Amino acid sequence: MIEDPLISVIVPVWNGEEHINACLRALEAQTYPRDRYEIIVVDNGSTDRTREIIGFHPDATLVEESLPGSYNARNRGLSVAGGEFVAFTDADCTPASNWIEAGIAAVLRNPGAGIVGGQIRLRGGSGNSSTCLAFENMFSFNQEQYLRDGHCTTANWISPTAVLREIGGFDGSLRSGGDFDLSGRIHSSGYGLVYEPDMMVDHPFRGSVGEIIKKRIRVTGGEWAMRKNLSSRARYGARIIKNMFQSIPVVISRRNGPVTTIKVILFIVVLSMVQLIEIVRLCLGGTPRRA
Repeated sequence: MIEDPLISVIVPVWNGEEHINACLRALEAQTYPRDRYEIIVVDNGSTDRTREIIGFHPDATLVEESLPGSYNARNRGLSVAGGEFVAFTDADCTPASNWIEAGIAAVLRNPGAGIVGGQIRLRGGSGNSSTCLAFENMFSFNQEQYLRDGHCTTANWISPTAVLREIGGFDGSLRSGGDFDLSGRIHSSGYGLVYEPDMMVDHPFRGSVGEIIKKRIRVTGGEWAMRKNLSSRARYGARIIKNMFQSIPVVISRRNGPVTTIKVILFIVVLSMVQLIEIVRLCLGGTPRRA
């Protein structure tokens, strides 16, 4: 029998004391043979109890990355990874028990794939805004669509290590969007991108207005940084307005009731205005925000 390939699981974390324990417990309980995967946690300058909590998990290897940014942290993990394949998830995600097993089975079925991305289920989370929960269900983490469009999010991603190193890893200068940047480069290099629904992680809802606005500001900065010239940045600003209007029919089609529908549409308008204000700040010399 051919031996199961060695997998390196990389988890970047920054001030993740609320979630890192559940993430590591789930990784330690995988159905994949325990001696055939390593868990690499990359601390990115945490100032809370994150490192102490990681210390309670002797199966996890803790490394540090002083340069801020999750993509710098992932590159640091990649630099020490010993596996034939690398799997990424986030510190606030809880992988299903068969996560690695399902992911590696999909990779082996698709030898030309540069990335296999799995399903991201929204479960639990903080806040209790019904508007935010409805918005998250409609627009967050549609991994199947991302992969169809030639991208993937690192919340649930597995790749051959050689492909990641060949393409050059993540752009560490980005505060957001580095996963879309790298997956786009992998796709452009001729590698396939595959969706595997049985490869699942749970991700908490962002159930408050503040959390979603904070994420939208961070994502806007990442998108802005990936666009290096004025015309590309102008197109991005125009796309924000276009996306706002395209989102409204999606909300209406979900039939969540008139009150929720109106609230979500208004929330989309507010988020679009937040993005445009952030673009103005960046135009005036501001730098993209980490969070």
